[in-house]
Amino acid sequence: MTGTIRIQETCDAAYGIAEIIFMEDAQGAASMLDKVVPAWHDLPAPAQQALFNMAFNLGYRLRTFERMLEAVGGRDFSGAAREAVMSLWSKQVGQRATRVRDLFLEAAKEEQHGK
Repeated sequence: MTGTIRIQETCDAAYGIAEIIFMEDAQGAASMLDKVVPAWHDLPAPAQQALFNMAFNLGYRLRTFERMLEAVGGRDFSGAAREAVMSLWSKQVGQRATRVRDLFLEAAKEEQHGK
């Protein structure tokens, strides 16, 4: 039984460490977004989620998505969706890019319907 308890303690400790690392990474992504897209908190929630997803994955390389960020700044979320998936990143991350695109398209719908 002692071996089982030690395994559980080890798993619990590893989970706790992973959770701390994740939270630090998430805080880093949010801080980076504050610098790269200062008004990101004022965007529709789906656009915020899309940007956060990309920031979490890319870090400061998000700045290289100049046309996408320009579209976001102009609240052209359909354009942002298009720019996000027309990239090497999109081919590399597959479904993540699809989720980001869908979030930007959801933000575009919300903008059209005045949410």
